[in-house]
Amino acid sequence: MGVIRITERLRVGNPSAKCAKVLGLATGAPILQIARVAYSFNDHPVELRMSYVNTSRCEYVPDNFATDVF
Repeated sequence: MGVIRITERLRVGNPSAKCAKVLGLATGAPILQIARVAYSFNDHPVELRMSYVNTSRCEYVPDNFATDVF
């Protein structure tokens, strides 16, 4: 089964205490939350990925955007 399309939803949120510890953040510090769903034929979901990003250390660049903008 091949992936034919994806959807991604991004939002700012607050990490749980465990997530904050893993990311090296204070509890309640803002993070970027990314939910990604990959679909195969007939819109059958085949992957769900949840990412939590410490934006003070990382930059989010989707694969389909140019990386040499800055």
